[in-house]
Amino acid sequence: MSKKRCEQAVLKLESPGSSDILKESKVLLLATRPGYAKIYAVDEATKTMMMERLSAPLASFSFSSTEEIGIIGGTLRVDAVSMRQNPGLTTGTEKAQRLSDFIEEMTTTSPKGSNGDTIAQARDYIVQHVAA
Repeated sequence: MSKKRCEQAVLKLESPGSSDILKESKVLLLATRPGYAKIYAVDEATKTMMMERLSAPLASFSFSSTEEIGIIGGTLRVDAVSMRQNPGLTTGTEKAQRLSDFIEEMTTTSPKGSNGDTIAQARDYIVQHVAA
């Protein structure tokens, strides 16, 4: 890798409690449109990836909230259309269904029904599974 390319790259490490960097790298390798960081290398053993250094965050450009949402939505809309074939990633619909099934199970098996404990368990479930 050239020195110039190294200066334009960042090394991203998976940290405890963060999303799965290998799944993130798979998404970024599929997302080849403008607006997504390019992946230069992925090391599955160390759960690291070398990726393109992006410009300043969107928030630093003084766009209104509506304009920011429009920019993000435009990127997602284009990619949603291009991802008609399932690349082996869990869809939002599948995640929502798993969460719904879990909450249903917890509310029907809990002696008190839907209570604070069930909500706490659902929250824990979300943290553990939705990022998957």
